Amino acid sequence: MEMAYTLEPELEPSPETLLLEAEHMGMVRSAVAALGNLRDRHLLWRYYVQEEPKSAICTALGLDPRRFDKVLHRARSRLREHMLRTGVVGGTSAALETLPIKADAE
Repeated sequence: MEMAYTLEPELEPSPETLLLEAEHMGMVRSAVAALGNLRDRHLLWRYYVQEEPKSAICTALGLDPRRFDKVLHRARSRLREHMLRTGVVGGTSAALETLPIKADAE
């Protein structure tokens, strides 16, 4: 007896979900642009928006590749603090969740 397997279709996000995600990403981008630390702005923008590899960012910004993750963590922390302080997301960090968590194979 042969069994037929069917794959469940992937559910597409609703238009409302897509709109909320776009709004959150817009808030994050505005918050990144408003950061006082130029290196943080460049690091976050190049890594998350332009999706540049760590090695290219380190070269461009003069960072030691061994310190990249620590510098990125601190930049994200300052972004979160800025967003909470300015009330960008109503006192929550929901918009930060729109930043992709990248797993580099480098």
